[in-house]
Amino acid sequence: MKRLTITAQKNGDKNNLAFHSEDLDANVEGHYSYRTIPGSFVKTIEKYLPSILNLNHNKTINTHNNFTFNIQLKKTDFINKVLNMPLTLYKQASISGYFNDDNSKIKVYGEIPSLRYGGFY
Repeated sequence: MKRLTITAQKNGDKNNLAFHSEDLDANVEGHYSYRTIPGSFVKTIEKYLPSILNLNHNKTINTHNNFTFNIQLKKTDFINKVLNMPLTLYKQASISGYFNDDNSKIKVYGEIPSLRYGGFY
C-alpha cells in the first residue's frame, strides 16, 4: 500500500473515522468508543450464538455503541499480503451496515459483483 489517510473527527456528539487508500475507502460514523467496541460485539454475538461463544464474563461491560459503516473495496493487493489470502476482485465491492449496541442489532449488506478465492469464482 503506497498511501493511507486516516481521519478521525468529532462532530457534535458523533464520531467519524475515515480510511482512504488505493485499495479501500472506509467510513464509520456515529456514537462509539474505541475502547468498548470489541466488548459490544462479543456481547451481541453471545446473545444470538450462546452455544458457540460463551465467555461467562465476571463483570458486565457498560457499552452504548451505535454506528454505521461503509466500505468500498477497490483492490485486494494489501489484503492478500497481510492475510495471505488468494483473493481477487474483478470489480469494486461494497460492504455497509450498522451496529446498535442498545438493541443488540448488527446488519451487514454486501455487494460483491465478481470475486475469486483461490480457484473458486
